[in-house]
Amino acid sequence: MSIFEKYWEKLVKPMDDKRIATLRVPSLDEQNDIFYTDSDHKHHRLDVYSPIGAIGLMPTIIDVHGGGWYYGDKDLNKIYCLNLAERGMRVVNISYRLTPEVGFIDQIKDIFCALNYIYDNAERYGIDKNNLFLTGDSAGAHLASMVANILEDPASQKAFGVSSNVKFNAIAYTCAAFKVSGLATTPIVKSYFKPWIGNAKKSPLFPYMDFRANLGNTPSLFITCDGDFLKNQTIAGYEEYKAYGNDAELIYFDKKSQTNKLAHVYNVTQTDWPEAIETNDKTVAFFRKYVI
Repeated sequence: MSIFEKYWEKLVKPMDDKRIATLRVPSLDEQNDIFYTDSDHKHHRLDVYSPIGAIGLMPTIIDVHGGGWYYGDKDLNKIYCLNLAERGMRVVNISYRLTPEVGFIDQIKDIFCALNYIYDNAERYGIDKNNLFLTGDSAGAHLASMVANILEDPASQKAFGVSSNVKFNAIAYTCAAFKVSGLATTPIVKSYFKPWIGNAKKSPLFPYMDFRANLGNTPSLFITCDGDFLKNQTIAGYEEYKAYGNDAELIYFDKKSQTNKLAHVYNVTQTDWPEAIETNDKTVAFFRKYVI
């Protein structure tokens, strides 16, 4: 186990387990551990959460969890996703394989495989494929932004070897890692990214590893707070996206506007806090504006 894996598994996971045990767990309809490929890999699974008694096709949010590309699975974001579903939409919570077992390209392939499974089996799970929404936090927001870019760019589709008929009506990015190329080429931290992309500058994926605000015009919500270490990247992504004339909104809690001391992905990790409740209310309300 590498030093980076040890960091996530030995330090972060125990803290997450302790935190998750304190959270309210909404009681909803759940379909858990659905394999989205022929593989039986533990990370090739997804869950579908629905409001109690929901029938027929419903607008659906698809969530991509964070964890620095090395850590986590759908269970890490389960309570967050249940909270979104509690607000009246179906939610699909997906896992994907992690670094160092796989790198950047295979994580994207996993996510596209999940998206295509969801699209092809939409009616089976009560998913309205004309009303699909995407969200992700931290590294998951990066991967979600890659999905958004790839869907709009044939060159990216060729580079990653993926395609999909999925179209998102709107996207929400929480505390996003948008500019990864700079991190992956900075001497002090590039060793973290080497198992994920190799020598970044020599990788054929290097031109495609950052959020490109010029691709597409999907309405997008950007979420951050003063205590988020990726605050500047999220705000810059919002400003750049808006500058291209896209429909973009920003949720930003500064120090004066928060009761609790908010940190990175606060609305995912602390779903019972007033600021998280407000943010998640606004996220679902933002999506509802684009239901057709």
